[in-house]
This record gives sequence, C-alpha cells and structure tokens, in this order.
Amino acid sequence: TRYFIQYSLAFTEEMEVGALVWLTMLGAAAGLRQGAHLSITFLVARFAPRGRRAARALALLLGVALFLNLVAFALWQIRDERLLGITSEALGIPQWWYTAGLVLGGAAVLIRLLQAAGRLRAGGEAEWM
Repeated sequence: TRYFIQYSLAFTEEMEVGALVWLTMLGAAAGLRQGAHLSITFLVARFAPRGRRAARALALLLGVALFLNLVAFALWQIRDERLLGITSEALGIPQWWYTAGLVLGGAAVLIRLLQAAGRLRAGGEAEWM
C-alpha cells in the first residue's frame, strides 16, 4: 500500500495484532462456556468414573495454574510498560492497552475454569471436557 498511495499503513498491522490478543483471550473464555474447546478423551474415557473425575479435576487445576501465571506475568508487564511509558510504534497509544487483553481475558478464563470446578465438585460434569 505504501507504493500505491504513498503512505504506510503500518497502523493496520498494529491494530490487527492488538485485536488478535483480545479476541483470542476472550474467545478462549467463551469457548469454555460453550464447551467448544478440543479435548483428547481417548485415555480418560477408559478410566473408571472416579478416575475420570480425578483427571478432570487435575486438568482444571493445571488450567487455573496456567492462567494465574499468565495474568500475573501480564500484570507485571503492564506495570513495566506504564513505568517506562512504552507506546506503540504506529499509533503512539500506550502499549499496555494491548497487554490488558491478557489480563482481562485471562481473568475471564479463570472465572470459567472455577465455574467448571464448582460444577465438578457438586457432582456434575465440567462440560468443556
């Protein structure tokens, strides 16, 4: 586009990447709610009911640990980006606006994982598994 209209449209790529972070994280939370995530049940399906329940609980625990770490590291990154005043190259907006998608999306995923854990603890199934 730079050669066609004599201007660079670098801001479009920047917006695209930033939107991708937000959409990925919020989509992951929505996918958990709707049971749309892939799961490999080949091995777990052969377990006794008690073993399946334990495997689901372990998967939930690992998911919570993963997203707690993701949110914690994203918060540290946001702190650094704000302290250093980092802005995006093309648009000049604060870089932490993009990183906030990791925090908010990660928190949404954590909420969904905890809801699934509550259902599993109450004797139900974690639908996403």
